[in-house]
Amino acid sequence: MTKIKLILLIFGEELDFTSITDIMKLTPTNFWKKGDKILGRKRELIRQESCWELDFEFVNTMFLDEVTDQIVSKLSNNLKEVEQYINDNCKSSAKSRHFIKETKGVFLKKNVTLIMATPK
Repeated sequence: MTKIKLILLIFGEELDFTSITDIMKLTPTNFWKKGDKILGRKRELIRQESCWELDFEFVNTMFLDEVTDQIVSKLSNNLKEVEQYINDNCKSSAKSRHFIKETKGVFLKKNVTLIMATPK
């Protein structure tokens, strides 16, 4: 078994955080605007794009489906609106973090994320 945590990231040049939150019907765990400083770095780094981030709970599993079911259950009631907003305004990715001995990441493109979230 491994601990897997899924993070949904929605990127765009200029995101309307209020609109995304209203459409998702979920409060982001983090967000930033293009041009914001990245804090905690020795040299000054500036965000190149805006982002709305939603972290999900860790799941102790061997199957990615058990993790992606979290997104499906959260977005299934308003998937059409979410898909329309993402297609019109931004790019999206889902990032999966596996915590074993080392940190690994799996990035899914927007179309994969939307297919994955399509109700069965």
